Amino acid sequence: MRFLHGYPAIFHQGALIVGDTHFGIEGRLQKKGIYYNNISETILEKIKLLLKKTKAKKLIILGDVKEEISFVDSITKNIIIKLEKICEVVIVRGNHDGGIETVCKNVMPSEGFIYKGLGLIHGNAWPMQELLQCNYIITAHEHPIIKLIDKMEKVHLKDTWVVCKLNP
Repeated sequence: MRFLHGYPAIFHQGALIVGDTHFGIEGRLQKKGIYYNNISETILEKIKLLLKKTKAKKLIILGDVKEEISFVDSITKNIIIKLEKICEVVIVRGNHDGGIETVCKNVMPSEGFIYKGLGLIHGNAWPMQELLQCNYIITAHEHPIIKLIDKMEKVHLKDTWVVCKLNP
């Protein structure tokens, strides 16, 4: 397992692992009067770059692939189609992923699955028992961020990996 410096991603035995892409978030922002286009395409381009850099043949998305909860929007559908032309795509169902099986054939349950020794789960459901036997469980969902304040009192927010032992 290798954390990819500068990206919220892991490379593990031929697979790029990411979570919480929230493709289609532009629609929700527009409803609030915020017009920030191409967020989803930017995320797609970063994933494609990482797939190329790592030579990964598989992309595992740990849930919340899309922003809409109950349906698959056209942005998400088009991005999944593009990704499946590049590599195998596996999705672990997250709380935003209603209907995701209509665009991706490899959808794992919200209780997670094991990929080459790693327990993989979105994090909105209790993990299946077998995951609790893994040395590492990788989860998304919580979006951990660390707040750093420099000498000039400027605040910096950084995505964070939390590595800890399980408390049985």
